[in-house]
Amino acid sequence: MKILLIDDDSLHLSSLKTSLEVRNYKCISFLCPVSAIEAYRKEHFDVVITAVRMLEITGEEVLKTVHNINPDAKVILIVNFDDVRINIMKDDGVYALFCKPIVIDELVRILEEIEEKPAKNI
Repeated sequence: MKILLIDDDSLHLSSLKTSLEVRNYKCISFLCPVSAIEAYRKEHFDVVITAVRMLEITGEEVLKTVHNINPDAKVILIVNFDDVRINIMKDDGVYALFCKPIVIDELVRILEEIEEKPAKNI
């Protein structure tokens, strides 16, 4: 499984990438969401995991852009524990929502669920 990771918090991004790579997930990470979207346009990713609060563009904007490129994209959002303004539901195309700090075993369970589902033909 190839995962696109996006977070402008370098420590969190590095920790998440390492935690997933030791579990044999291939991860490409970006601190800049604009660069990440450009990478998404150019290559296939099975899952996008993005922070919501970022300075350049928000995770909600990443979600909308990714779904404009691929309506079947699996997008997982990461929010801060105190982020009460989030009203994003699965109807908006969010596959899952996690609060920081992420419990890696729960994230891996969701990734395994995604792997088990048959891919839609585009």
